[in-house]
Amino acid sequence: RLNLSDTDKRRQVETILNPISDQMSVLRSSLVPGLLETMKKNISQQTDTLKFFEIGKIFFATQKGSLPEEKEKLAGLITGSRTESSWYSKKTGVDFFDLKGVIEGLLNALMIGNIGFERIEDGSCPYYQNGYAAYVKSGDTLMGTLGKIDEKVLKNYGLKQGAFVFDFSLNGIQELIPKSLTALPLPKFPSVSRDLTLIVDRSVTVGAILNQIELISKKQSLIEKVFLFDVYEGQPLPEGKKSLSFRVVYRSASKTLKEKNIKKLHVNISKTIIDQFNADLPE
Repeated sequence: RLNLSDTDKRRQVETILNPISDQMSVLRSSLVPGLLETMKKNISQQTDTLKFFEIGKIFFATQKGSLPEEKEKLAGLITGSRTESSWYSKKTGVDFFDLKGVIEGLLNALMIGNIGFERIEDGSCPYYQNGYAAYVKSGDTLMGTLGKIDEKVLKNYGLKQGAFVFDFSLNGIQELIPKSLTALPLPKFPSVSRDLTLIVDRSVTVGAILNQIELISKKQSLIEKVFLFDVYEGQPLPEGKKSLSFRVVYRSASKTLKEKNIKKLHVNISKTIIDQFNADLPE
């Protein structure tokens, strides 16, 4: 029911010798079906706004006579309304970015850094809707996935309401949690922000640009943080192009920055990104 291919590892299920029912005759190879079944049960009882998670083990069959491969997973689901309707606002549903925010909050609380999201385009998770699914990484380490459940899969489970799911390797997360924490003193000098707007091909990802700026920041200690604050597609931009706007925050640990310090560094960053991604500046 998850649209898995015949060769997908999650079809390598381990059969139970004495199952208590036909529906429970194999060990589960994914937590996602259980999440969807739980969602269905709650909706049938008139509870349609849900946020829940599960920690549990999954199993994959190996050679005959051998114990199954065992992994511990963390998975969760959100569905329904972000806010209820009232006299001053309409009821709004949760979306992909609500779940993304939940994951970012969790990983930040665990002090796992260098978090990145990479669009899933290899068909490894066919139960997610195309364009609404991502790998979640810390550096080059894959932690898990998140995405919007495909409408066909929802239909297979008798569901009509949209659902958003995350599926993580619990062992992978535990290995990334720092054994000790380092605290930085509060900054003594003010920060300075500068915006950078680029016109790039639609295929260029935000993550790729942020990674490039991060490489620059390792050589330039004045860069405190960088984040995306606007995305635009449409007229008057050419077909196949999009506008990305980033905010770069600069700060020195030893002095108040002057305009000449910032300008030179900001121009160098702009030039590097423009050359690397064949980007243009807005007119």
